[in-house]
Formats: sequence, structure tokens, C-alpha cells
Amino acid sequence: MYIDYDSLALNYISVIKYASRTSDTFSFITKQKKPFLKRPPICIHDEYLARLIPFLVSQEFGIKQWPGTITRDNYKLMNTYRMCRETEQILLSFGNPFIFSPDMPEDICFWRKGCPWLVTTSHEKIAYMEKPSPDDIAFIENGFVDTGKDNLKFPKKKR
Repeated sequence: MYIDYDSLALNYISVIKYASRTSDTFSFITKQKKPFLKRPPICIHDEYLARLIPFLVSQEFGIKQWPGTITRDNYKLMNTYRMCRETEQILLSFGNPFIFSPDMPEDICFWRKGCPWLVTTSHEKIAYMEKPSPDDIAFIENGFVDTGKDNLKFPKKKR
């Protein structure tokens, strides 16, 4: 299901909040800097991604294909992070991850049970959902307003 990218970017706060409660993980693409064989790698967005290090689940070095993109570049790196309340707040503090900028990592992707479900290619302004749930479809059709209650990941605390 393709999504209007400009609408997605305009509603990035609602999208991140919705994705944070319906995703297990999320990923960003960054690029390694020289020396390329150094482990852990040095990347062009390290300063930006430093706050997410405690939530890092995996890193794929030299990745040439990720959801929505194929590249010839040998030095791309996909970082995957655990989705939780803390990472939601960090993502919101970064600003809009859907607006392409060389200063920010690109192609944020949200994952469920190891499968991509909200995929973006930021420099192409492409976004789509794979196997959207009825709540996902309602979220998009209602103008990025979250009406679903079935899969609350972070239930509200009772007072």
C-alpha cells in the first residue's frame, strides 16, 4: 500500500507515535567513513545516532539492499534499534526523519516480527506499507489519526 510521502512527512509526529506502538524495531541507513575495516565502524551520522546506541539490536555492514532500495555503494550500514518509549522520544527529538538531508541517516523503516511494514526511501520520497493491518489502513485513511486500540504496545498506566 503506497502512502503519499508529503503527507507522511507533514504528519511525522503522529506517524512516529503510531509506529512506536505497533513496531518491534526500526532501522536507519548510514554510511561508513574511512578506515572502512574499523569495528565498530565510524559512520557519517555517528553523532546523530549516538543516543540510540543502548538500543542497538544489529548492524549490517556493506549492505547493498534494504527495504525499498538497491545500491552499488559498498559502504552503507543498516542499524536496527529496539522500539520502546525511550527510542520513540529520541526519534521525536531528532526532528523529521522523513525529510532527506545529508546530515541525517536515511530510509527509516519500521519492522514487525522481523518483517518490514512501514518502508521509506527518503531521497526518492517513496513510502509504503507491507501487509498493513486494518488499524494501519485506518490510520492512513483517517489522515494519520490513530484510532486503533487493538494492538497497544505501551498501555496507559492506571492511576
